[in-house]
Amino acid sequence: MTSGHDRILPLPDHNLPGAQLTMTADSSTIRTKIEEHRVVAESQVTAGASRRREAWMGDVLQLGIRVQDTPLPPIAMHTTYVLAGPLSIGVEYRVLTDQLIDDAKGVESDRLKGFASQGSTLHVCDAADGTEYLRFDCFDGDPHYHYITPGEAQLIVVYDRASCGDMWTWALGCLRDRLPEMLRQAGATSLAERVEPDAVLAAIPEIERLAATGHAAGPVSLGADSAES
Repeated sequence: MTSGHDRILPLPDHNLPGAQLTMTADSSTIRTKIEEHRVVAESQVTAGASRRREAWMGDVLQLGIRVQDTPLPPIAMHTTYVLAGPLSIGVEYRVLTDQLIDDAKGVESDRLKGFASQGSTLHVCDAADGTEYLRFDCFDGDPHYHYITPGEAQLIVVYDRASCGDMWTWALGCLRDRLPEMLRQAGATSLAERVEPDAVLAAIPEIERLAATGHAAGPVSLGADSAES
């Protein structure tokens, strides 16, 4: 039983489990307690958002699919690299099927069963040591791109043609305008600071020429008997 001077106040929605406050009706005390709980709740939300961003997530929704391995390496004989200041940008015409993925990994994988695509790929690497941080797979089916943590993991992001249009055009736009931001997202902060926009712009005509040459060879049959590797 409470006196006429006591009130029971439920905490806000973000209150601690089972808590109710019994306090005097002094308005300044009530406001102080509520403010204390608000500050605690906001700090918990901020900390949670920070942890999610560190895990390559947005404030609520996850960005892409995080996989605890690195992408299949480019095939050297199919890849030509173009220097762009501190960057080396590889241009490759890639063909990927279930069998090729399993052969490259040396084990049977169930992660990409049913995968059968081909198209131009861009590999964005550090020219000093060849480490790859970004990959744009501009495939005819399942187009996507990668943020790569070398030797550890990758973030695979599915490309949305409906909202963004042709992926090759979009990828070239990223080279022109978004490389520092995307390299930072991949964790390559030092390399991001050294990007030379003019050098990247100067390299794009050769990148386009190499990709057009790859397409000129014609698509590869992706049937069961395909021997492409």
